[in-house]
Amino acid sequence: MAINEKSLQNLRTTPFSVDNPPPGTGRPKGVKNRRTYFQEWLSVKTKGVDPEGTECLLSQMDQIVINTIDKAKKGDMQAVYLVMDSTFGKMANKTEIETPEKKSFDISKLSEDELRQLQSLYAKGAVDRNSGIQEAEIVD
Repeated sequence: MAINEKSLQNLRTTPFSVDNPPPGTGRPKGVKNRRTYFQEWLSVKTKGVDPEGTECLLSQMDQIVINTIDKAKKGDMQAVYLVMDSTFGKMANKTEIETPEKKSFDISKLSEDELRQLQSLYAKGAVDRNSGIQEAEIVD
């Protein structure tokens, strides 16, 4: 297949340079992104009421946090999860249990029957979620 001489010439010369970039090459330098705008506006202080009932200047972020905590106290479960996750971190999907002897085993490898036994031990209080197995063993 023969290569057209004009096509070859087009490949050799590029219409774009540092001074003349192609369109769609991203955000120009110095232009603020969305995160910057949010941070600036959330830091603006306005009159508000703190949790103790005192009127004072609060940032927009402070007011959002106070309102979210108020919603959580009123029973809004989304707000409860948001407050808990923000305060204590998201709960890890843990598949290991540690015994008092500091030995751990992966519960994802247990059979259905073994998982039922473990679940019943939790229900009886023989297993503590924080410290692992206390007084019981899973029978093979």
